Amino acid sequence: MRTEDARQLVSRRSRLSMPLSREYALEHPLNIFLKEDILTDPVDTWLAEIFEPERVEHTLTQLEAAQPDAMATPNLLQQSITECDRKLAKHRAALEAGADPAMVAAWSSDIYRERAALIAQLTATTHNTRPPPTHEPR
Repeated sequence: MRTEDARQLVSRRSRLSMPLSREYALEHPLNIFLKEDILTDPVDTWLAEIFEPERVEHTLTQLEAAQPDAMATPNLLQQSITECDRKLAKHRAALEAGADPAMVAAWSSDIYRERAALIAQLTATTHNTRPPPTHEPR
């Protein structure tokens, strides 16, 4: 996201990458412009709420729980990616056998999303030797 000052209005521009657009066959404008206050005011309000003193512990616990599994080894991650590829091959075979394309697309969408998350986690695991941060309760 990039800040631009067009006609004295501060706006945010979000650009969809071409490879992502092609990979998921998205019909989406490549650029979206938003006035900055439309974006920042609700986000600032939300952040202020979730980090109120009485909610900090809960928020930090949720953030920690959302982190990728630090114990996942590259080998286990690669096995999971291979399993995703196997499922996608089955979906393709079902499509070629005459299955409903919309249904196969829905199935595949979930698998593509899972596969992308696994690849990101594998990349982080193989490029990051620091131990993951842990939240210590007060």
